Amino acid sequence: MLKPFLSAYEDLPERLQSLSARLGGLAALQGKTGYKSKNFSIQLLITASEFVKRKTKGTNDQHLAELLQTIDTVSEQDSLDGDDIRKKREYLRKKYPHLYKLAIERAETMCQPDVPSIPGPGPHLPTKMVATRRGNYLLSNDK
Repeated sequence: MLKPFLSAYEDLPERLQSLSARLGGLAALQGKTGYKSKNFSIQLLITASEFVKRKTKGTNDQHLAELLQTIDTVSEQDSLDGDDIRKKREYLRKKYPHLYKLAIERAETMCQPDVPSIPGPGPHLPTKMVATRRGNYLLSNDK
């Protein structure tokens, strides 16, 4: 009875296995298990540092560290200083050169004259929060 409807999906397990292998390879580029989130946060920090460097025409990692300490009241950024940012930059550059390159390229893109420094909401960014029946909130693009 369902065979006519499901016949188009008979190769689905093999296709999902292939997709899983590809995505696993991409995830491995972000670092070893347990270090992916650390590497991602360092990558964002380097992007911010490079952005400030390009906009101010000088290294201002100490000021960036002070700014991050001021606005970040949740994590343990209290001891972050300009030298720590330099060390994190070197760590990413040596251990994960592809992530370092992506961080630099992202900062370069953000510094282009035709790219706004702070992008406004677009079709890819959520524009509002919607409450669910269970009291949770979801981000939505609906107007």
